[in-house]
Amino acid sequence: ETVWFVAEDWKRTKQHGNFWLYEGEIEVIADLIGEMYGFEYYIVSKKFEWLLGEDRHGVLIGVGQSMTEKIQYLKSNRENESLSGLLQ
Repeated sequence: ETVWFVAEDWKRTKQHGNFWLYEGEIEVIADLIGEMYGFEYYIVSKKFEWLLGEDRHGVLIGVGQSMTEKIQYLKSNRENESLSGLLQ
């Protein structure tokens, strides 16, 4: 699935705004996030059906029925599931 990836400009290199916007496949974005830490990002359905974000403290934020259900499942089962698994 192609989604939008909104990433914080933590080095403050942009002249206007604090976020970068990219378009990509969920699997590639999940792999990229797995290699990074300590920044804020959002992954957004191109149909605006859901949004998943993580702040710099590791707190997940989910909006949309599918995301809130998946986050509740992870919370109740305490499973260590990957980001790409959460987004499926």
